[in-house]
Amino acid sequence: MREGDFYDLMYTNNGSDLFNADKCYAFVRRKDKDLLIVLANFEDSEKHTAVNLPHHLFEFFQIQEKGEIIATELLSGDKECITFNANQCVLTDIPAYSGKILKIKLLVAKKYLTGSSRSLL
Repeated sequence: MREGDFYDLMYTNNGSDLFNADKCYAFVRRKDKDLLIVLANFEDSEKHTAVNLPHHLFEFFQIQEKGEIIATELLSGDKECITFNANQCVLTDIPAYSGKILKIKLLVAKKYLTGSSRSLL
């Protein structure tokens, strides 16, 4: 997805024991009903990673926090159960020298497309 709103996750994950900001990169992109959590691992070994999603992300994208949801990992096509709220991290394993793109399909009220509504999962 080349278009849509961008949200950098690096500021909220810097200094975490399970997220090496020197060797990993994370951001979120949203376009209409699609929300992507994009993760990259620049290390030579697989990493078990915990990615914090701050409250501001949910406000910025006008979406509601949820508990566990199913995301589609776009590089493999696999389904992955993740926690989608600001109180718990998204836990996932990222292969060496690789990445993950976790796609979440949002239910969007019609008003969002005109600019003034909240999105639901």
